[in-house]
Amino acid sequence: MKVLVVLISLLLSSGLHAQQWFNVNANCQINAATTRCMACNYSYNVPIYCNVNARAVSSYGYWMNNYNQGVVHPGNCIYVYINANNPSVDPLVSGSANAQCRF
Repeated sequence: MKVLVVLISLLLSSGLHAQQWFNVNANCQINAATTRCMACNYSYNVPIYCNVNARAVSSYGYWMNNYNQGVVHPGNCIYVYINANNPSVDPLVSGSANAQCRF
């Protein structure tokens, strides 16, 4: 009976752990017209599901947001793009992103 209880609790705890979100590094590349942010799956040998939220700010102080979500296979990345409305007058000057993933 004790073995059955231990086995069931191990199965439940591993199932609950599989649904927990964890942070993944997200990097952004910025030029005047576009901010490109990416989160990569270089650390795990299995596909992960990620939500990536990106933010960029223009020289006039306007904030823009975008997001992407999906499955990221080992060795691949997920991208988020933010485009400036008028990059010759109000270029993008900063960008950042955060990514949360789960197995």
